[in-house]
Amino acid sequence: MNESILKDHDAREKIETCLDQTFLVEAGAGSGKTAGLVKRMVALLAEGSCEPEKMAAVTFTRKAAGELKERFQVGLEQRLKAESDPQVKERLSEALDKMERIFTGTIHAFCARLLRERPIEAGIAPDFTEIEGLEEELLEERAWEDYLVEVGANNPALLDRLDELDLSYRDLREAFKSMNLYPDVVIEKRQENRPDLSRVRKELDSFLAKAVSMLPQDEPAKGWDGLQGAIRTVLGWQKLFDLQEGRYFLRLLKKLNGSGKATYNRWPQDKNDVKELEQSFICIQDNLIKPALEAWLAYRHYHLVEFIEPAVNSYRLMRSRENLLNYQDLLMLTAKLLRENSEVREYFQERFTHLLVDEFQDTDPIQAEIMFYLTGNNLKEKDWTRLTPKPGSLFVVGDPKQSIYRFRRADIATYDQVKRLIEGCGGEVLTLSTNFRSLPELIHWANDTFKELFSPIAPPYQAEFSAMDDFRANEPRCGEGLLTLEVEKVPYHKQEIIASEDADKVAEWISAAINGGIRLSRSDEEKKRGLDEMAKAEDFLIIVSKKKNMTLYARALEKRGIAFSLSGGGDLAESAELNDLLNLLQAIADPENPVPLAATLRGIFFGFSDELLYRFKLAGGRFYFLSP
Repeated sequence: MNESILKDHDAREKIETCLDQTFLVEAGAGSGKTAGLVKRMVALLAEGSCEPEKMAAVTFTRKAAGELKERFQVGLEQRLKAESDPQVKERLSEALDKMERIFTGTIHAFCARLLRERPIEAGIAPDFTEIEGLEEELLEERAWEDYLVEVGANNPALLDRLDELDLSYRDLREAFKSMNLYPDVVIEKRQENRPDLSRVRKELDSFLAKAVSMLPQDEPAKGWDGLQGAIRTVLGWQKLFDLQEGRYFLRLLKKLNGSGKATYNRWPQDKNDVKELEQSFICIQDNLIKPALEAWLAYRHYHLVEFIEPAVNSYRLMRSRENLLNYQDLLMLTAKLLRENSEVREYFQERFTHLLVDEFQDTDPIQAEIMFYLTGNNLKEKDWTRLTPKPGSLFVVGDPKQSIYRFRRADIATYDQVKRLIEGCGGEVLTLSTNFRSLPELIHWANDTFKELFSPIAPPYQAEFSAMDDFRANEPRCGEGLLTLEVEKVPYHKQEIIASEDADKVAEWISAAINGGIRLSRSDEEKKRGLDEMAKAEDFLIIVSKKKNMTLYARALEKRGIAFSLSGGGDLAESAELNDLLNLLQAIADPENPVPLAATLRGIFFGFSDELLYRFKLAGGRFYFLSP
């Protein structure tokens, strides 16, 4: 199919031709949004609108950045090969020679580059070290432990106060991590009075007096129902704890909150009497227990924040002393640098004249702020929401329906705010609706289904519904767009066996498809990338319900020589090869420890059987590789 007849053809053409206009491109799954960004990057260089070293393309993850850089280079090479204009060919050739000068990376790597160029103004040493992952977790843990030791030595009354508030170190540690993760969030602190629990005590005692007389003496055949369980919980706690002490009583209220549904046929009394008892308990829950717990949380909140804030400051000072910056530091320092220093902002606007952002739906408020400081036309304005990007300087691509990083404050509200700002400054929102990936049947089903799911909820709390247009022709082997691979019944429904057999069936079907079983219609973009009608490994996506099963599918594909990449799999520890390598390294590092050596000997590197190792031990052998 020719792109000229696509319903979104005009939008795709604007991406490549209207280089002096600011765009936000909304592109659904499979619509070629990254391809559109690459085309714009190539067009900017081909037309001489941007010098190679003044272009910055930013995306969310390192993996995405690597793929973007690779596709960008391929795009440049293809355009150069097809170009006939000598001047354009010269510009494209120069761009290829200067590929390493074109920034293509994550927002954090981009911020690190800005800070290293102007460290003095940022107030940091130029040789700072970026920390992430395990290294940062260990440093954060050390800062927290140091703070607790300091408090215990110099202000033990604070720890006693925590005990009174019924707060554990584990609870506080998680709050400490959250406050470190969102340093730009101003936490409201308001000191509240300790809640008065006398009324809820009185009403609960009154309820219990009636409930005990109705409670069955013996457990019903089908077990205690929710209301009976709640009553028995109170009775049990009365025996075990002094409920006059506030913290134990509040713990009990927490257990009673949300439980207590009655199953009438498990009570010896009349249904109406049981229903009346149930309603009494629900009334106590709604009018007394829930308000008491909310008041208790509000009361504790002030003291919790008061305790943790010094720990957060201490951790920040530790990073500063050791010249370390985490992801939040990179973002916060860059935003502050650009906000407070107009000369630096002007410098970087000349340094990077064109900023292109992929996966924009994953952008949080601080990242959006940096984007507008780098492209805004008023160097003195400190409120980024009042800035107007220079025409053509900002190009962002995203899909609000794929906004999945709300735990990192990347939400639809930020997306919509930037969308309004771009539209308000004369920019335009383009929509790419053609889906090159999925079969028509699947697209039509998705349109019909999600139109109903999205429509009742209006922005700013939910993305708007946007229908997809189909591109591919029906595939004969795929029938109605759904192929079922059945796994035979597994005894006791053992999930690992089911997943393993499913992995084999899926991998076998993919192998058959790649070896001539399926032919696919290709977009013009795919054809330019050298893809023919034969199915390739990259055409397939396997989605698993549990990460631990990813290894099974990976091994099934590997067994058949099918190339693959894992995404979102945090279970490297499940790799037998990696575990055996770790055992080997531990055995070398600690020769006196026989456990990793024995594990290594029975692993893939040596393959000794358990029986042989056992006989070796019985014969007086020692698991010490330095011995004769």
